[in-house]
Amino acid sequence: MKKTLLGISLIASNLVLAPAAFAENMIDVMPTVPPVLKPAQTTIHWVGSISDIIPGDNIVITGGAGSVEIPSGDLNLQTNGTFESTEIVLETHKYDATSQTVAPELTAATWTLQSVNYTWGENQVSNAEVQVFNKNAGVIESNRALIIGEEIAGITDMSLQVKNIVPLDITDISDTAASAKVDVTMTAAFPA
Repeated sequence: MKKTLLGISLIASNLVLAPAAFAENMIDVMPTVPPVLKPAQTTIHWVGSISDIIPGDNIVITGGAGSVEIPSGDLNLQTNGTFESTEIVLETHKYDATSQTVAPELTAATWTLQSVNYTWGENQVSNAEVQVFNKNAGVIESNRALIIGEEIAGITDMSLQVKNIVPLDITDISDTAASAKVDVTMTAAFPA
């Protein structure tokens, strides 16, 4: 009986120790798994429009020096939502809709500020007081804000600047690191 117990004891100890020895040997032959690395990430955005310039029947608004592309301005945005922009030059020229030709000389027109839209990231900023100024000295008072719907007659060119001097409630902005944008719509027509 002692031999049987001794045999069972040896078999049992081999069964207990064998997996440990096997596992130890397997560690040596198993390939090491590299750590999972965190990838870099960014979010990109595209903004598009059909045209910055929509000509009238006999008049067109251009960029400075008759350019058919109006450049974007820059906003000097502060963390509280206030800003002052660089100026964007606009001009009026006679336009032939049939031949789609822009006359090289400036022509006087009646300008109207139609709308101002301020967005910060994905947020529409409605509690700001964005003001639009014509910084073209001598045309109208450059420190007086334009009024939506007000007609300004006899103007050949404008140098527009936008400002917001009223701090925002930043809790309304979901991502303060996002870019801000101001869209201004101007129209120009020959006097009737």
